Amino acid sequence: MTENVIKEGTRIILQKGDDYKSCIVQKDSLIRMAKVRFNLSGLIGTKFGTLLKIENENLVVHSEGQTEIQPMDIQGCSTDRSNKELVESDENQKIKQEEIQQMKDSGMKGEQIVDKLVENSQTFQNKTEFSQDKYIKKKKQKHILLVRVLKPTTRLVFNLFYNRNPADIGYMRVDTYSQILSFANLIPGSNIGIIDTYRGLLVAAALELLGGTGSVIQLIPDNIFLKDCLKYYNLSEESLETHYHYNIENLATLEAEINKDDTLDPMGSSATTSTNVADMECESSDNLVIDDNQSANGNDATKPETEINNRKRKRVERQKKTPEELEAERAQRVKNSIKRKKAQKILLDKDLDGLIISSKFHPTPLLMRMLEFINPSRPVVIYSQHQEPLIDCYMKVKGSGKGVNLQLTETWYREYQVLPQRTHPAVRMTGNGGYLLTFTTADAS
Repeated sequence: MTENVIKEGTRIILQKGDDYKSCIVQKDSLIRMAKVRFNLSGLIGTKFGTLLKIENENLVVHSEGQTEIQPMDIQGCSTDRSNKELVESDENQKIKQEEIQQMKDSGMKGEQIVDKLVENSQTFQNKTEFSQDKYIKKKKQKHILLVRVLKPTTRLVFNLFYNRNPADIGYMRVDTYSQILSFANLIPGSNIGIIDTYRGLLVAAALELLGGTGSVIQLIPDNIFLKDCLKYYNLSEESLETHYHYNIENLATLEAEINKDDTLDPMGSSATTSTNVADMECESSDNLVIDDNQSANGNDATKPETEINNRKRKRVERQKKTPEELEAERAQRVKNSIKRKKAQKILLDKDLDGLIISSKFHPTPLLMRMLEFINPSRPVVIYSQHQEPLIDCYMKVKGSGKGVNLQLTETWYREYQVLPQRTHPAVRMTGNGGYLLTFTTADAS
């Protein structure tokens, strides 16, 4: 399949042990990963899933049989030896770090360096078979420079961010992440509303799962586009076209319009809504031009000094651009304006099939306002690093009668090492992965 072949300009994820790095394949481009620098040109023409070895700053396809560390044969392992008499010391290894670096500079292969380290270890022979196997595996991962090239997926992008800095995604854990996507019932053709202030991680996952169908309406605070994670996927143009933005601050205006329409008869309400939306779509281009002129000719005396300076800087930059660049920017602004009107129509028609909230802000005001734009029998999922905000949400929804089957959960999750005669929980693990509030919307009347 041609989509599995890596081409120049393809977004990939490189894996080396538990380290992940995302990059775009460019000819003769150098990147650094795990303190090693290498060229990405060797990836062009290879397939996703290929294991490669770093040699002289170049990537070379490596045989699977030579790379995978085979599990040790535990049959006949002696139980007489013990590690209790071993003392950890730098003197246990005769080869110093300077000598190892000289071996690498001379072109010695990683396998030969590992053999040298084993031969010159004063405690290796006294270790148990399990400790010897662990020692060799650790040295191979350090000195045999192997990376695997992978296609970006929801799980891999999550691991990339979680291993880099869990605070960027609100200390969300992978089990919590998967439950959010499951409870939201994301199926092709769905219209999903998402409030995600953690770098757009859930927005990117929803776009990938919908596959260019339906729509993902991202509610954003103060026109701050939180979509960093989108660039880590190879999303198609069809998928990106289903991504819409809408400012949270404008929800109050829509809510007032809905309440105004409720006072009219059903026929009048439907006609008024459809006519207004049609007018907004047709006039989106004209309104955009008027807004630009108002911004340029407005009274700057009442503006903060920083805003005045920003406007002056933008005017200078605009004067330096060619007519083609200005026309392209204008076309993009018109396109964004039309997409905002489409998102507004979905909200006015209460056509959302679900809601996800994962925000560093208190979720209760956001949730109660968004419930006005969702029909009954739709799933709602709210994530928070702490349980107190979700308790407040629980009480508000329960008291309003706008939700049923409310559940506030925390997942107990442990990672295990599974090896022959060495199965046990991982030594290092997280104690908390956040909390979830899930329920189904209902008609309070």
